[in-house]
Amino acid sequence: MSFYPQAYTNWTRKAVSGLSFDFELYNIMGFSFLTVYNGFMLWNWTAREQYKDQNVNGCYPQVAANDFAFALHASILTLVHLGQIFVYDRGGQKISWLAITLFDAFFSAAIVYSICVAAGAGELLDLLYYLSYVKLFLTFIKYVPQVRPCLFLFPSLLKKN
Repeated sequence: MSFYPQAYTNWTRKAVSGLSFDFELYNIMGFSFLTVYNGFMLWNWTAREQYKDQNVNGCYPQVAANDFAFALHASILTLVHLGQIFVYDRGGQKISWLAITLFDAFFSAAIVYSICVAAGAGELLDLLYYLSYVKLFLTFIKYVPQVRPCLFLFPSLLKKN
């Protein structure tokens, strides 16, 4: 549900100023990768068997249809936000060079990894793990600026001299 208020606000204002474009770029990559990961872990028997073989408990992955539905829904709504970024007033905002560089690097690596797996030079499960690690990393970095880690780790910095 958290995706809808932003889409509605953008639509009513006909502007996306104040919306973090980097955040949306990280979201589309992360949620797309999560959708692929969940889809394969849910429906692809090769990935499921590789997972079962690599785990000591011998169980299949614990991915449910609602995991896939969430990731797909998040990807679609993020695409709506990105579409609004292209259509509405941006207020001079741009995507940062760091976000573009990370996007290009992670996406290019995913393509190369996929080609290697298709050619038999790697395992599907390893590719899926890569996608999940990218999602985890992107989730971490997109929230770090809001945490203010230095102030959390060093509360003495809050004291005035």
